[in-house]
Amino acid sequence: MSPIFSPLHDSVLILYQPYVTEMDLRHSLIPDELIEDLLCTMPIHSGPDLEADRHLPKYDYISFMERMIDNDKQERPGAANGLGKENKPLQVNGAK
Repeated sequence: MSPIFSPLHDSVLILYQPYVTEMDLRHSLIPDELIEDLLCTMPIHSGPDLEADRHLPKYDYISFMERMIDNDKQERPGAANGLGKENKPLQVNGAK
């Protein structure tokens, strides 16, 4: 499987499996508070896994990120192209 690169809090998480474990998150330089939040909000992975991870809880990071992106698109139509609601440019840091 090809690695999946995903930016997360100024670090890069490289996935070689379709899930993450708590240990993966703890080794990725993500702050502990964010890890705790992720562990509570990410769906449980129920698909294939690596033999070494069989006894560990696994989390579906890919579905979680897809859901986050979809929610962002619904909340901010046009955000992907730099436009906010009503197709007006998004304001950054209060700038007009």
